[in-house]
Amino acid sequence: MESENLEIIHENFEEIEQEKVNEGYFRRTVNGKNQMVCLVDIRPGWVTKSHKHGNDESMIILEGSTGCTVGDRECELKTGDIIYIPPNVEHKLVVGDKGVKMIKIFSPPREDYLDGTDTYLREPKA
Repeated sequence: MESENLEIIHENFEEIEQEKVNEGYFRRTVNGKNQMVCLVDIRPGWVTKSHKHGNDESMIILEGSTGCTVGDRECELKTGDIIYIPPNVEHKLVVGDKGVKMIKIFSPPREDYLDGTDTYLREPKA
């Protein structure tokens, strides 16, 4: 959803069209001028390939759990947890056996999400 001509966006996240990025990765996105907010639903066992980008990223876990590797640090994220990942730091996810639903916040917005060049997510499961 583009907001370039809007000052305020008011939507129900669950009613925004869901993008099927891959068989195990789905997202809904709201874009502002300086940030992007995604509601992400990832199926059990999904592995996000190790990657980095020039955006600030925060993840808030709404349901389920995921292992997260950020640089050389490993942690388990569960319902209610939040993590901030600085720009250009290598990271990946290994989703638990119940899947995970999370809010992801990026600043600035992810251009690769907007133009479909986020190939590390679009390729088959790692």
